[in-house]
Amino acid sequence: MALDSTFARAWSRLAFERSTLYFNAPPTRELAEAARVAAERTRSLAPGSADAALAWTAYYSGVDHDNERALPALESGLKAAPNDVQLLGNAALIEQKRGRWDAALQHFARARALDPRSAITARRLSQTLLYLRRYPEAKTIGDSALALAPTNLSVLEDRAMIPLAQGDLDGARAVIGAAPASVDPTALLVFVASYQDLYWVLDDRQQQQLLELPVSAYDGDRASWSIIRAETYFLRGDRARSRIYADSARLVFTEQIRGAPNDGQQHALLGLALAYLGEKSQAIQEGERAVQLWPVASDTYAGTYIQHQLARIYALTGEPDKAIDILESLLKIPYLLSPGWLRIDPEFAMLKGNPRFMRLVAP
Repeated sequence: MALDSTFARAWSRLAFERSTLYFNAPPTRELAEAARVAAERTRSLAPGSADAALAWTAYYSGVDHDNERALPALESGLKAAPNDVQLLGNAALIEQKRGRWDAALQHFARARALDPRSAITARRLSQTLLYLRRYPEAKTIGDSALALAPTNLSVLEDRAMIPLAQGDLDGARAVIGAAPASVDPTALLVFVASYQDLYWVLDDRQQQQLLELPVSAYDGDRASWSIIRAETYFLRGDRARSRIYADSARLVFTEQIRGAPNDGQQHALLGLALAYLGEKSQAIQEGERAVQLWPVASDTYAGTYIQHQLARIYALTGEPDKAIDILESLLKIPYLLSPGWLRIDPEFAMLKGNPRFMRLVAP
């Protein structure tokens, strides 16, 4: 853009990256507005183009959390560029969010046929198959993604989740442990601990290393740094330190929610921090508010994750039946949880012995 301020594709990519950052990092009004400005600029430079469609799809989905508006934007882009692999991949993701899994698989199949060497497409397809609990197919596609991009952290973690879903913790750790030497070990630890909350998959040595990392390892995101430390210390039996960092996370999440009051993920994570603090009623209130903001009916991807967090909150605050109610519902729809996963996930260890839970996780 510094070289050519009228380069529509650069504006489109900027809108895409800003919207993705808004969804995955602390959401701020400034970042949301910057994403919207970049999308507007793309549309003014290239109306009706694939670039404009990608920019607005990312904005509607990542910032507005409005998948109903994202799909028409994608469809108009695919009319202009029916063989655009990136648009096809994003169309698949939006279909997945809307619960249209067959349509998502069809878009992925077309994208792979057009660009069989796309590691991003392979990773997304493997994750979709994981959610559908089609593990042998997910593994085959995941292996191909790993061969194409062996240092990609998303590819590595998604591949590790396949054995997790089959109840194989050692297998998941083996995938992470086999990461090439060129992968930054600090980045790997932070990524695995952050995305899908897989801090518990790290082995003892890796957990100790994780707890030694400064907030700068998280790009300065004190909320993520604090909640991961709270989770990891709790897992390792250090309740005092867990409460200290849960309180730090509570403060930061509360501040972030002021800037993004309708962000379901922030409310869910605030609820989790409160649960670690033992603030039962407030924790449940925040978790249930998150579910109201991002229901599964409007987004089967983010909505299931929010339900998962509410189940964790219920389990931590001594509401086992409510936690199991959610877990039962999640096992009936596409999601990464499975009976095998729940058997080895220490976040639900307090439910072991409950007859309903034991029936739920039976092989």
